Amino acid sequence: MASRQNKDTLKRREAKKHRKSVSRKVQTRAANHRERSARSSVAFEDYRPALPKLSAVILDYAKPLTDGLDNTTGQRNAIALAVMSWNASLLPLDKARETVGPMLAKLANGDGELEKELLGLFAMMYSRKKSHYASDRRFIVDYSLIDQGDSMHLEVMSTLMAA
Repeated sequence: MASRQNKDTLKRREAKKHRKSVSRKVQTRAANHRERSARSSVAFEDYRPALPKLSAVILDYAKPLTDGLDNTTGQRNAIALAVMSWNASLLPLDKARETVGPMLAKLANGDGELEKELLGLFAMMYSRKKSHYASDRRFIVDYSLIDQGDSMHLEVMSTLMAA
């Protein structure tokens, strides 16, 4: 009977040691994690550039196209042209025209005069991007324009392009 009590006592002591050891490890790891996250978040915040919301930038960029439009179809088309022009303006002009030309021809649906007008609008938007937003290198991956009755809400998903 005495040896049985000794074995039980030894087991309890070992279990207690193990619990203390695990508790110390958890506390040490938590302290290390807090310290690392505190250091990294400060460093991250110091170097993260503050960019305005791209949806607001696009709405401002598209102002020449959307001014005077009161129907949602016109606004949708203007925003679509603005987004296409924004993305194309990340390319050199000759490459941008080469990329956008076929899309504008398709939009014009064989109407030569409309195609010239669309190319003129594209050129205006291209130069507007280069003059007003030259440092903004975000590429628009996807967007949605939501009609909220009295206003339109633009949601934009983007990625940063290399310089």
